Amino acid sequence: MVFCMPISKAVKIEQCGRQFTNHEIDEIIETIKEFPNLSQTTLTETICEHLEWFTATGRYKKDAYLKLLKKIETTEGC
Repeated sequence: MVFCMPISKAVKIEQCGRQFTNHEIDEIIETIKEFPNLSQTTLTETICEHLEWFTATGRYKKDAYLKLLKKIETTEGC
């Protein structure tokens, strides 16, 4: 995945019933750029933990996170 710059314009992204702020999206992008050598699984778990994004059973929302990344990529227009 390739991300350009942090989102500076007002963008509304919703995934799995949660609306993400521009600040949260910028933090996701920054984390991905900061740790390029992490596995996709570790990165997903790290970001879900940071966002406190869990299922009702307490597991990370991994599938929802991966769909969110695709939305972010599309929104950035890179």
